[in-house]
Amino acid sequence: MLDTEALAAVRRTLEADGFHLDAREDGGRLHVTVTADPGTCGDCLVPKDVLRQILHRALGTPVRSIDVTYPHDTLAKDTRAPDTLGAPDSLEETAR
Repeated sequence: MLDTEALAAVRRTLEADGFHLDAREDGGRLHVTVTADPGTCGDCLVPKDVLRQILHRALGTPVRSIDVTYPHDTLAKDTRAPDTLGAPDSLEETAR
């Protein structure tokens, strides 16, 4: 079950810049969709790996279990492999 208080803190941070976060759990995965108000710079968000780290720290959800969709993802189909594969569970793992 999601920690709604911790999730609300992340939402407030994004909303201050014109973004909105929707999160749902499904089969052990956390699906996060970020949308933007009209006129908001969709490319101005932190990289997805950074948002995953923020969510991991706030919610305790493993980074590899967090799927992130950003506003520009719905405008053009991304033909790259899913970016959740191989992501470390923490920045500390990246440094190793």
